[in-house]
Amino acid sequence: MNSLHVNNTKSKQSLYNVEIEKKVLAAAIKFPDAREKALKILVSEDFHDPRHVIIFRALNVLHGKYPAGFDLLVLADYLRQIGEYETIVGNNYLAQEVIQADVTGAYIQRHCKIVKDYAVRREAARQAQEILNNAGNYELSVIQQKARKIATILTGAADTAQATEPPLPLVRVIEPAKPFPVDALGPILGPAAKVIQRATKAPMAMCGNSVLAAATLAVQPYADIEIDGRVFPLSNFFLTVGGSGERKTAVDDLALFPHTEIQDTRTVEYKREKKLFEKEMEIYKKAKDKALSQKNKERDAMREALAPPKTPAQPPASYR
Repeated sequence: MNSLHVNNTKSKQSLYNVEIEKKVLAAAIKFPDAREKALKILVSEDFHDPRHVIIFRALNVLHGKYPAGFDLLVLADYLRQIGEYETIVGNNYLAQEVIQADVTGAYIQRHCKIVKDYAVRREAARQAQEILNNAGNYELSVIQQKARKIATILTGAADTAQATEPPLPLVRVIEPAKPFPVDALGPILGPAAKVIQRATKAPMAMCGNSVLAAATLAVQPYADIEIDGRVFPLSNFFLTVGGSGERKTAVDDLALFPHTEIQDTRTVEYKREKKLFEKEMEIYKKAKDKALSQKNKERDAMREALAPPKTPAQPPASYR
């Protein structure tokens, strides 16, 4: 019967994970939400390290007293009251070993599941060891009953793990956006955004974004920003994210309509002036050749004849 006795170091170590226990405790101490989740999944006896049992039991008591949260000083004071201060805090175990664990609270359910799994394994191993140690003294029916109890423990743990840890989402959950503060746009831009929203039925945030971008484009030529003696253009940068059919183009067309009119007008003027310039340039070239061919022409008269026509101003660059 002794040959069946499992009592080697490797098998004992496979029944607990101290580092995972530290991560659970660190997250439960630092983050109230993580602490609440841990308290729903674990009990203090699920921890292997006796110090961790004490800490988790203290967290359970303090969470009942201060559900909104508490700091390390409150935890240390409670440990002092129950006579465990030197064991947990006095030797810097809490500060250096537990609190220093790298955690965010995001994986608290997964880590709690691991701790719970190890606790179930230890209990099943304890029950199995009891059967091995007393197999010669038990009736077969008793052994079968205890074996069924072990199976129940393991099955219940699997069900609990499945219930407490839902599948992790593949993408981050996006919370609903807060209402766009359209009234903060002021007495001119605010009403403009509202009119565009009524006309297009697009989201108000999209309308406000386009109106702000159009206003920025309008004021850029008239002012700069000075920071610590450095001068920058009065510019803002906007990014609108929307699905197909959310009327991004329709909103931009309405917000930028005055800019479009100015661009179109100046483009027409430029094309007209460019044609006149090209004609003047042809006349200039012929006059230049003629002036240079006259040997007796005075220098000033020759300079006047060589003056080229004025180049027309380029139209503003299109925003589209």
